[in-house]
Parts: sequence; structure tokens; C-alpha cells
Amino acid sequence: MNTYSSELLKQDIVKLDSSIFGNNAPLNIEIGCGYDSFILKMASHNPDQNFIGIELDGWVLSRLIKRANRIKLPNVKLIRADAKEILEEYSIFESINAFYINQPDPWPKKRHRRRRLIKDEFLDFLVGRLVVGGKFYYSSDFKDYALQVAGKLYSTGKMRSLFNKLYTTSFPDYPKTRFMKRFLSQGLPIYFIGMEKLS
Repeated sequence: MNTYSSELLKQDIVKLDSSIFGNNAPLNIEIGCGYDSFILKMASHNPDQNFIGIELDGWVLSRLIKRANRIKLPNVKLIRADAKEILEEYSIFESINAFYINQPDPWPKKRHRRRRLIKDEFLDFLVGRLVVGGKFYYSSDFKDYALQVAGKLYSTGKMRSLFNKLYTTSFPDYPKTRFMKRFLSQGLPIYFIGMEKLS
């Protein structure tokens, strides 16, 4: 007897699109979902859309999988993988409705910044995978990192900010992760970026 599981195994992927869910609803991807329930909240609030969370750390992801399996949302799948590798191998040009990246490790020291997940070439790749009208959401507690990401996206000429500036520190409708709540409770800002693909 088959039991419900939100876990998506790499060997079961033919391509990273909504055929995984047996429909053609818009597909949204969270990169580095960790064990936080952000993606579960998004899937619950948007039942007409599909969500895939990608996380490399298996122990961390196993905690989220357990939580997701208890809730049994039909529109969310979680996969253990290197996000860059799986997106490059299985995603399709202009196929993703939205990307979400929440508080990746900022590597604040200049000598360590080459280790950052979000580099210019990766952002170019993600923009290429977005549908026209698709969204890119990013949050960070490190202003320099947020400005780097926002500046690069804006410089492509293909993206426009959803706010009246490149970032905002007030985004009440955006589900807050545990890390965000921790920073906000200490009076520290979170820098949110929201951009839409124009062409």
C-alpha cells in the first residue's frame, strides 16, 4: 500500500516541472528550504499552485519532510539536492513561476564572499528559468548581500522591483521564517527583495 510522502527522489525526476504533481499548475521553487515551514505555509495559502523545496542537508530536510507528511499538502514536494545542479539538469527555460531564497549564509567577510550561494551567473540562470511575469523573492539579514542580489537583478534589464525601491524592510504578507522572527524580535531589520520578470 502506498503511503503519502512529500519527498521527491532525484531518480524519479524526468524534468523539474508541474508534471511531477500530475497537473500544469504554476510551479514555485524554494532554494535552501531548510527545516522551516515557509514552503508549507506558501503551499497552504496557494492551493492552486505547486511548490518544490530544495535542500542539500539531509538531516535538516528530514525534519521538514516529517512535518510535511503530517500535513499532507498535495501541492508540495521536497527534494534533497544541490539546487544549482538539479536546476541545471532538470529545469526548463522559462518554466518557473517564482523562486524563493530566504536568508542564505551571507559569508560577511570579504575573503569568504566567493562562497556565497547567490553569484551573478546563478542569478542570470534563475532569471532565464522564470516565465515572463514570474517572480523572484529573496530575503537577507545582511544588507550588503541584499544589495548585491537586487543590483544584479535590476542590471539585467529584464526585472522590475515590486516595491518602490530595490528592497524593503517591511513585507507583512510574506511568511516569516524562524530566523526572520529571531532577528525581528531583536529589532534588527530583514531586507526583502521582490522582482518580476518583464521579458
